[in-house]
Amino acid sequence: MSDGGLGDLSLAVYYRVMAEDEEWPDLVWNVRVKAPTGKDPYGIELDTSASGNLMTPKELATGNGLWQLSTGFSLVRTLDPAILFANINYGHSLKEDFDDISYQPGQQPGSVQLGDWFEYGLGVAFALNERFSLSFNINQRITRESEQGVEGFGMEKVIGSDANAASFGMGSTWAITDRLSMVVNWSAGLTTDAPDYSIGIRFPYRF
Repeated sequence: MSDGGLGDLSLAVYYRVMAEDEEWPDLVWNVRVKAPTGKDPYGIELDTSASGNLMTPKELATGNGLWQLSTGFSLVRTLDPAILFANINYGHSLKEDFDDISYQPGQQPGSVQLGDWFEYGLGVAFALNERFSLSFNINQRITRESEQGVEGFGMEKVIGSDANAASFGMGSTWAITDRLSMVVNWSAGLTTDAPDYSIGIRFPYRF
């Protein structure tokens, strides 16, 4: 089946802690908040085929239903014409109560807490001219097991909910003006938990 709708919206703030000089790289601190604005995946009932050997959800989720907080640091070092960069991030999901967490008919109240995750990335970019560059990077996110519990009982780990998602990516950055840029990214999954491929476009603005 196919479905669509608003996903989880996120807001990120980046602060330059230290500017690059002859001895030290650029150091940027980030804080990100993701809000559960999308349709959560809990309590969605399943349809069973006539043969009884296939079950499909009646609707698809567009979010995870939980508030998420993350923070991390990015390092950038210029070695003209190459630019080396690395980043590390840590994320935490807040525990949330839901009226229904089961795919079975009827209401089954409970709580869900997704596993914390750790992420790192390494890469290099090459400036082709003063306004355009190409980049290559490797990223990996390791997620711990999630927990859930039915109302009145303790939380239990969800077996198989941990993940290891690694990917290789390429990108390009075009400095449209001194403050506005366009960034296009493409990545391919290196592990089974990573998407086969993904494409993204961003327009960062520097104040």
